[in-house]
Amino acid sequence: MSMNFSNNYNAMIDRQIPSNKSIAFVIVILLDLIFINGVFFAMVHFFPRLGDFDYSIFWWNGSYLLSIMLLPPLAYRRVARFDLVMLRSGKTAALMGLLYFCFNRSIDGDVFAKSAIASFGVLILTLMFSRWLGSNIVAALRRRHKDNCEVLFSGAGVNLRKLYDAMSDPRIGYHIHGYFENKESRNLGDVLPRLGDVKDTIDYLKNHQIDMLVCNIGTDREEEILPIMDYCENNFIKFYTVPNVHNYLKRSMNMEFVGDMPVLAIRNEPLRRPFNRFRKRAFDVICSGIGLIFLLPIFAVCAIIIKLKSPGPVFFKQKRGGQDGKEFLCYKFRSMHVNAEADTKQATEDDPRKYPFGNWMRKHNVDELPQLINVFLGDMSLVGPRPHMRLHDDYYGKSINGYSVRFWVKPGITGWAQVNGYRGETKEMWQMEERVVCDIWYLENWSFSLDVRIIVKTILNMVHGEKAAY
Repeated sequence: MSMNFSNNYNAMIDRQIPSNKSIAFVIVILLDLIFINGVFFAMVHFFPRLGDFDYSIFWWNGSYLLSIMLLPPLAYRRVARFDLVMLRSGKTAALMGLLYFCFNRSIDGDVFAKSAIASFGVLILTLMFSRWLGSNIVAALRRRHKDNCEVLFSGAGVNLRKLYDAMSDPRIGYHIHGYFENKESRNLGDVLPRLGDVKDTIDYLKNHQIDMLVCNIGTDREEEILPIMDYCENNFIKFYTVPNVHNYLKRSMNMEFVGDMPVLAIRNEPLRRPFNRFRKRAFDVICSGIGLIFLLPIFAVCAIIIKLKSPGPVFFKQKRGGQDGKEFLCYKFRSMHVNAEADTKQATEDDPRKYPFGNWMRKHNVDELPQLINVFLGDMSLVGPRPHMRLHDDYYGKSINGYSVRFWVKPGITGWAQVNGYRGETKEMWQMEERVVCDIWYLENWSFSLDVRIIVKTILNMVHGEKAAY
C-alpha cells in the first residue's frame, strides 16, 4: 500500500490516535481558563469600558467554551506539530474575542474602535502562551509515565520499526512492551525485546494491562491474527493493523496516525476523542440536571401511585454493566411486584409480575426516568447502548462475537437500537444480535446531532407508546 502523506499534515493531525485518558485535555483547558480569566481581570481593571464585570465574566468564559467547541485544542494530542498548535491557538483566541465583542451588550460603543485591536493581540498571545505551557506540562507528565498508553506489537515487519521510531519519543507517552513473532526480528531486535511466539500474544494480554495492540503479521496468516483481534475486541484493547488486511478482513477501516506513520483501526470511535466526550458529558449533565428539577412533581406522583398499587420500594435498583464492563447500580421506577426473578428473567408481554400502573410506565418509558440520576452521576449517558442484566451480559458475551464492544461507551437511557425497534424481550438470539449491530453502529457513527435525533425520537415514542415496551 503506497501513500503520500507529506502534503496533508493538517488533516493528519486531526486524525492522530486518541487517548482514552483525559488528563492532558483537562490540563490544557484548565490552563486556558486560568490565563484567559487572569487577562480578563487585568483588561477590565485597565479598560473598564470593555464590559460590566458583574456578568461580562460569563460572556467571556462562554465565548471561550463556544470557541473550543468549534476549534478543539491540539496541545493535548500525543503528536502535534508546534506551529499547528500555535496556529490553532491564534484562531481560537480571535474567534473568542470576536464572539465576546459581538454578544456582550455592556461594552461602550466606541471601545471596539479604540481598544479592540490591543485586546485581540493580548488575548492571542495569552492563549498561545497557555497552549505552549500546556504542551510542555503534558510532555513532562508523559516522560514520567503519568499519561502512558501501554502498547504491544504483534509481528515484526519493517513498518513496525517505522512505527516504533514514531512512538519512541517519551514526550508523547507510548510505552511499548515488546513484540511477538515466531523468530527474532532484524527490524525490532535491537530496540525491543521479543516476548514470545505470536501464539503467546493472548496469554501476555491476559496477564498485563495493555491499551493498544498493533499488528503487522502477513495477511496469509489469518489463523494467527483473528483470535488476537477477537480477544482485543472483547477485552477493551484497541486493535490496530499496519499492513493491507483486506485479504482476511472484509470491512471498512479507519486510518489514524502516529506522527506521519499511518495505522488502521478496525473501528472508528468518535467518543475516544476527549473533546467529543467533553461535549457529550456537558450535554448529559445540563439536561439531566434540568430534567431532575422539572420532573420532581412526576417523580412524586409516580412514587405515591407505586406505593398504593404494589407493596415494596419505589425504586428498583439493579447491578448492570457500564463503560469498560464496570458495574453500576441502575435506577428505575419499580414496575413489577417484588419477586425473586428480577435479576434473572426478562419481562414478557403478559408477565404476571407486572401490575397495571407498572405496565403503563413501561409502555411509555416512564419507569426509565430515574436513570437521569445515573446520568447526572456519570454512570450513564442520555444516549448509548442500553445496559443489560449482568447475567445476560455474561451469556451474550460468550454467544455473540463483538458483544463487549458495546461497553466501549457509556450505556444510555435510550439508544439507536431502541428507536429502531430493538427493545424489550429478546426471545431469539437474532434479536440481540441486531441490537448489538445497532449499538456498534452508534459507537462508530456518533455525533452530537445523532444524539439529539435519538432523544427527539424517544420522546415521540414515549408520547405514542411502543408495542415492544413491556
